[in-house]
Amino acid sequence: VAHNLLQSLTLLAHSMDVVEKKCILGIEADEKRCQYWVEQSLSLATALNPLIGYEKAAKIAKKAFQEGKRIVDVAKEETGIDEKVLDKALDPNQLI
Repeated sequence: VAHNLLQSLTLLAHSMDVVEKKCILGIEADEKRCQYWVEQSLSLATALNPLIGYEKAAKIAKKAFQEGKRIVDVAKEETGIDEKVLDKALDPNQLI
């Protein structure tokens, strides 16, 4: 049993080396695609909470989901907040 366990662990370790060499090395992120998915994320609506409160932010998130729109676009339609203020509040780089 111990021999088989050690053999299995060795096989697993070697297979991870192969996965690294054949699948992981050289991977690069597609920045445009990543940016697209960040902008489509409904979680961005939480950044609106300090500006308009949870209830309104939740309504914006629901509308964005139902209409397939970005949070920033719906927020611009639904609030009277200045566009620059919204852009800054919803900038993913500012949320980190």
